[in-house]
Amino acid sequence: MRKWLWAAGIVVFITLLVDSAGNLLGDPFDGVYAVVQQRTGFDRGDLEFASGGYSRNLFGRSAGADFHIKGAAKEKTIRIKVWKPFYLLPWQVREFEDNS
Repeated sequence: MRKWLWAAGIVVFITLLVDSAGNLLGDPFDGVYAVVQQRTGFDRGDLEFASGGYSRNLFGRSAGADFHIKGAAKEKTIRIKVWKPFYLLPWQVREFEDNS
């Protein structure tokens, strides 16, 4: 029984270590751009960052951004908010608005 508890503790520690390293080193907007590209077809180079930010806490990371499409009217925007409970999990879309 002790071996299983020891092994479980090591797995939890490694998981938390990977999560912390990913949160510190990873770019939170990589996930935002990937979701925008998937939903609209616009690549990162097609978008102009207008505003946004990200945060992280004990319960995961969240990010939100407003983008303008390069070469389009400024009122044409894409607004997105995403959340990720754990670094290795995919981003979950909370809000998405595309009036381009």
